[in-house]
Amino acid sequence: MNEPAAPAPIRTLSGVLANQIAAGEVVERPASVVKELVENALDADAKTIAIELEVGGARLIRVRDDGFGIPSGELVLALSRHATSKIASLDDLDRIASMGFRGEALPSIASVSRLVLESRPRDAATGARVRVDGGVVSAVEPAASKIGTSVEVRDLFFNVPARRKFLRTPRTELRHVEDAVRRLALARPDVSFTLHHDARRVLEATRRMEPARRLSRLLGEEFAAGTLELSFDAGDFSIHGFLAPPGAARSRPDLQFLFVNGRSVRNDVVRHAVRVGFGDTLASAGHPAFVLHLGIDPAAVDVNVHPTKHEVRFREPRHVHDFVRHAIARVLGGFSSEASPEATALALDAGPPSPGITAPGPEAATPVTGTAVPGTGTAAPGTGGGASMSYPTHHPGGGARPGAGQVRDHLAAYAALSSLSRAAGSGAAPGRVRLGDHVLVEGRGALLLIDLCAGRRALVRDRLDEAARASAPVSRPLLIPHTQAAPEVVADAVDEASASLRSLGVEIRRGAPGSITLRAIPACLAGVAPDRLLHAVAGWAKTSGPVATLVDALAALAESSPFDGDTDDVIDAAVGDRLSAGVVAIDEAMLRHLFADAARR
Repeated sequence: MNEPAAPAPIRTLSGVLANQIAAGEVVERPASVVKELVENALDADAKTIAIELEVGGARLIRVRDDGFGIPSGELVLALSRHATSKIASLDDLDRIASMGFRGEALPSIASVSRLVLESRPRDAATGARVRVDGGVVSAVEPAASKIGTSVEVRDLFFNVPARRKFLRTPRTELRHVEDAVRRLALARPDVSFTLHHDARRVLEATRRMEPARRLSRLLGEEFAAGTLELSFDAGDFSIHGFLAPPGAARSRPDLQFLFVNGRSVRNDVVRHAVRVGFGDTLASAGHPAFVLHLGIDPAAVDVNVHPTKHEVRFREPRHVHDFVRHAIARVLGGFSSEASPEATALALDAGPPSPGITAPGPEAATPVTGTAVPGTGTAAPGTGGGASMSYPTHHPGGGARPGAGQVRDHLAAYAALSSLSRAAGSGAAPGRVRLGDHVLVEGRGALLLIDLCAGRRALVRDRLDEAARASAPVSRPLLIPHTQAAPEVVADAVDEASASLRSLGVEIRRGAPGSITLRAIPACLAGVAPDRLLHAVAGWAKTSGPVATLVDALAALAESSPFDGDTDDVIDAAVGDRLSAGVVAIDEAMLRHLFADAARR
C-alpha cells in the first residue's frame, strides 16, 4: 500500500507565477487584452485610439493612443503588480472615477505574452521603450515615439499552452474584440476609435461624427433609425442615451448597453427599472433595446465588486431605480395604452425623487415605506434617510392580480403572517400567501414580497453562472432530441461554441445538412420549450458574444416560461438570501396599496 505523499511546504509564489495566476482572471482572450489596454488609454485622456490585430489577436495586438504618456522612469514600475497612478489611499477606493485602478492589467498581460511598452509624455522631447518576454523585463531604451503610448502584445499565451489551446478561430476572436471595442466606443463618444484586422479596417467611429451616424455605425441603421433620445439631469443623477420604441422590442436582451460613469456594466436594478418604465407598452416576452449613460457621484457607486469590473453596486439602489424608471416612462408616455404622457411625466428636472413624490393622475402610486433587505441587490423601500418610494402601479410579472373581493382576505393573511401565526385559507402553504405571480412570505425577520418571474430569472442565472465557473453543469437529456433547420453559418457558430454550451449543460450537435439538434438542456431550464432555447442559443452563437450574454438570454427564457414546479426553489432561495433579484421587504402600508391598486383595476 502506497504511503500518502508528504505535504509540500508553504512558500511564496514567484512574481512571474503570481502574475500568470492573476492573468487567469484578467486575460481570458484577446478581447480581454484589448479592453484593458483601451481602458488604460481612456484613463490617460486619449482622444484617438487605434487597435491593430493579426490572426484574431493571437499573433498580435497593438493599441496606440495620444494620451498623457508615461515618463521613462516609470515604464518598469508600470509593469509591476499593484502599481498604479489612479488611486493612492483607501479613500480613493471609495470614489473611483477611472476605468482601471487595480494595477494588474499590464503585468498580467506581460506574463503571458511578448510585450513591448513604448511611451512619450506630452512634455517630453523623446520617448522610451521597454520589452517583456513572458514576464522577464528588459532594460529601458530610448525610442523615437509619438506623443502617447503604444502597447504591442505578441504571441498571446505562448508560454501557457493550456490557455492557448482554448482560443477559438481568428474569426470568432475578432468578433469578441469587435464587441469589446463597440462597447467602449459607445461609452465614449468623445473619443475616436479604429480597429484593423490583418491590415483591413473593421470598425471606425470618429468623435466628429454626428451622434446618429456614430450610433448607426456601431449598432446598425435599423436600431439608429427608430430610436428615441432621452436626456435628463436631476442634480445627483443624470441620464442620457437612446431607446428603441416598444414596437422594436427584441426576443433576446442583445441590444442593451448600460454605462455608469462611462463604464460598461450589467446591473439588475437599472435593467428592472427600464422594464418597469416601459410599463404596459412592452410584451411580456419582449426585451427593450437601449443605450443608456447614467451619471452618478462616484462615491455612491461601488465598482470594485466584480473581478472583471462588469458589475457595480449602488449605495442607494432605490433612488437610482426611481430616477431611471421615471425617465424612461416620461420618454415613452406617448406609447402607453393606459396612461397619457401627462400621467407618466414627472418633474425630473427639479431633482431626484423627494419624499412622497408621485406621478399625477387618478391612478398615481401612493408613497409607502418599508424595510431594507440586505443582500438582495434590489431596491427596497424605506432606505436612505427616510425618503419614500412610489410603489409602481405596473405589475412586473404580468400575471393575474387579486380582485376587490380578495383584499379583505389578503389583509387578514398579512395580519396572520406578521404575528407568525397561521397562513390565510385557500390552500396556501404555511407562512405564504400567493398573489398572482407574487408570493408574500415570512423570512429574514421581515415580510418578503417575491416576484416569482424576476426571482426565477435570477435563480436560473445564478445556477448557470455557478455551473460555468465550476465546470459542473447539471444537464437533462431530452427524451426526444429536438431538430431544427439552421443555415450553415449558424451551424458552424454553434459547433465553435460547443465547449461553452457544454459548460452550461447545453448539448447541440449538427444533424442532417442545414439542421442542428438539441440533445440536452440545463436542468434548471426544464420548462423551456426546446425551439425557444435553440433560437436563443443560435442567435448568441452567431454573434459570438461572451458566455454571460448567453446566460442572460437563457435566464430571460426562464422568466417567461411556465413555472414547472420550481416555485418552492425560488421562495427558498429568497428566504435564504440566495436570490440576487426579485425580492423586497414590505410593510402593511405597501401591502394595502398593492391590493387597493389591484382592486381599482
